[in-house]
Amino acid sequence: SEGEQGQPAALLAARLEGSRFELLWIFTEENERRRGHAAALLERLRLVAERMGGIESITAALPADSAALSFFMASGFSAQKEPDIEFATSVEELARLPLWRNERETTGVVPLSQVPRYATGAYERAVREQGNPAQLPLPLSLDGCIPRLSFAYMSDGQLKGVLLVERSDDGGIYLSGLHSFGGGAARSLLYAAGREAINSLPEQTPVHIIAISPASRRLIKKILKKTDRRCILRLTMPLR
Repeated sequence: SEGEQGQPAALLAARLEGSRFELLWIFTEENERRRGHAAALLERLRLVAERMGGIESITAALPADSAALSFFMASGFSAQKEPDIEFATSVEELARLPLWRNERETTGVVPLSQVPRYATGAYERAVREQGNPAQLPLPLSLDGCIPRLSFAYMSDGQLKGVLLVERSDDGGIYLSGLHSFGGGAARSLLYAAGREAINSLPEQTPVHIIAISPASRRLIKKILKKTDRRCILRLTMPLR
C-alpha cells in the first residue's frame, strides 16, 4: 500500500498452507498509521484468496497481549478460546530435561514421509470434522519441513498424531505442529524429534516448541515448565 508521496506505507506477507493463507506479518510505517493501509492490504489478500478458489480461510498468530488484536478482530477474524503456549529453549537444555535424559523405546513412531496416504487422509478428515481449531496445516505435507525431524505416531494401522518441524527465523528449529488425539502420541512424538535433534544438531541450536491441541498443550506445560514461554492466540477469517 502506498502513502501520499508514492512511497510504500504498509507491507503484508502471507504464505499458502494447504487450503488457507497464513499471514506472516503486516507492517505500517509509523507516520502512515490509522489511515486504512493495513485494512486495505487485508482486503486485497481476501480478494486474492477468493479469486484463487479452494481457499477456506486466512489465519494469523499473535501474542495474546498484542495491541494489534483489536484491529484483527474488527477486520473479521475470530480468536481461539484457549491460547497456544510457545516455549523457547535450546538443544543443550533439551538434553538435560527428564524426557530426553535417557534413551527410550519409540514404538509406533515413524517418519511422517513413510505414512501411507490412506492414514493421513483419515487423520485429515478427523481433524476437519472437529473444525480444525488448532489450524493444523491441511492436507498434511512435508513442504517447508525438515523430514528427518518430522514424525507420525501409528497405532493399529491408524495415524494418531503428527509433529511437523520447520527451520526457525533464528537459525534453529521450530516444532510448529505437535498435534494428537491423545493416547500417549504427543509424548512419543516429542521424544523422537527431540532425541533426533540432540543427536544431530549443535548444542546451541535454538529450539521453539508450540503445542496446538489440548493433549499436546497439557504435555508441553508439564515437561517444559521451567523454560521461557509466551501465549499465542491463533486467529481465523473464514472465507466460506
